[in-house]
Amino acid sequence: MKTVLDANVIVSGIARYDEGDSPPVLVVRAAVDGKYRLVLSEEILGEATFALSKRYYGARFGESDIAENFLKVRRAARVVKLSSRIHDVATHWQDDRVLETALVGRADYLVTGDKELLALDHPFAFRIIHPNAFLLLLEGDEGGG
Repeated sequence: MKTVLDANVIVSGIARYDEGDSPPVLVVRAAVDGKYRLVLSEEILGEATFALSKRYYGARFGESDIAENFLKVRRAARVVKLSSRIHDVATHWQDDRVLETALVGRADYLVTGDKELLALDHPFAFRIIHPNAFLLLLEGDEGGG
């Protein structure tokens, strides 16, 4: 199953990758472990890089650990190139880039905690779901379902 993670899920998952068991951490670890096919764009990776470069993350989680975990995620991902096909579908232009990543990458799922994206009525074939719901899908997939 091809899946896009928004930058906030990636950031939360990477920051606590080695110590946590929150839904974003488990979703990111599952990508690194190859339990689904991760699809990202340079735009999503750039947004995550910017957020992770803030002093808050480096001071609390260690810059080298963050860099190492970010590299794991990048290696696990197929990075697609965007061409600005989607405009004004989401309430924020950055979210349009996330939607376009899912569209171009032919994703089955877009995983986000963003309430506006989760509530978005959109015409695309992929489903927008919360990390908790995605984890349930992964558990079902591992159980042969």
